Amino acid sequence: MIYSGDVDMACNFLMGQRFSRKLGYKETKNKKHYIVDGQIGGYHTAYENLHFVTVRGAGHMVPTDKPSVAYHIIDAFLFNKNF
Repeated sequence: MIYSGDVDMACNFLMGQRFSRKLGYKETKNKKHYIVDGQIGGYHTAYENLHFVTVRGAGHMVPTDKPSVAYHIIDAFLFNKNF
């Protein structure tokens, strides 16, 4: 899994998205939003062996900026749950 805050000025999420595509894995699920605490937490794209996740409103330190969203995406990834 690669995750990125959508307002990260150090590692822009667009570059992470581009990097994910360039790895050559087939996209299995199109970009779709996910909900955390009743709000859009960000967007998730699934590839064969990779997940790319953006975190809405987070900067470079996602777990510090959006701890509940960080917990949600890590939990979903580790335990193979839906984002």
